[in-house]
Amino acid sequence: MKLIDAHIHFSNINSFKDISKVSHVDYSLDGFKQEFEGIIAIGMGVTELHESFPDSKAQNPMTLDLDQNPGNLYHCLGFNPHQEINIDTIKKHITPKTAGFKIYAGYYHYYVWDAIYHPIYKLAEEYDLPVVIHTGDTFSEKGLLKYAHPLEIDELAVSFPNVRFIIAHFGDPWIMDAAEVAAKNKNVYIDLSGLIIGDQQEINHFLVPEYITHIKRGMIYLDNYKKLLFGTDWPLVKVKPYVEFIKKLVPKEHHADVFYNNAKRVFKLKEVE
Repeated sequence: MKLIDAHIHFSNINSFKDISKVSHVDYSLDGFKQEFEGIIAIGMGVTELHESFPDSKAQNPMTLDLDQNPGNLYHCLGFNPHQEINIDTIKKHITPKTAGFKIYAGYYHYYVWDAIYHPIYKLAEEYDLPVVIHTGDTFSEKGLLKYAHPLEIDELAVSFPNVRFIIAHFGDPWIMDAAEVAAKNKNVYIDLSGLIIGDQQEINHFLVPEYITHIKRGMIYLDNYKKLLFGTDWPLVKVKPYVEFIKKLVPKEHHADVFYNNAKRVFKLKEVE
């Protein structure tokens, strides 16, 4: 089965290194190459230079800060609203491997529709790049949940109808709200990353009818599997067990779309074979 992981992290961030020990992920270049062999991945740009993430002093755009960029790894440029967003500088960072932009709503205390982000959305429209937006629970206690609620994307989608927006993490725990925003707005999609964090034991812990129903209810309400994109949030979880988890949520006839076709279309990955 062809696979595009539409949401991973691969930056020099201490919290990612720490969680990789819990999820038993080899969070290194060799580990990435082994786990993502034959898989296209899209990394979310984020840096941590002065403070622990979210770093209010990180310069824009935030990248993957890798010494070596694997050939099967695309990236989304991340943004820190506390620092200058210089469009000319951002344009210099846009390459054929730039798949989109990333907004860390909740981690940074601005609503996604705030005017501070408007230059990014206009640039996304100009370059025909999608914008991935963190929604739902924040990994850091410094985050504020009100900024990460998926309902805030409704206003954004209406204001920028020509930009494709991706609700990361299905808005969990606000699954139904995320589903409604995607159902209402033709330019809004959902990625399924980060619904479980940890190793196989932790995945097994969540394989209960109550949690499965919690997610599937939103999928059934949305009733459009062409709007769902597979993602893991690696290194928060290993790829293969997470694939099996998502397979339990998505009917088999929609696997090709959710695991590959949708991400290729939404991110317009021309180099994917």
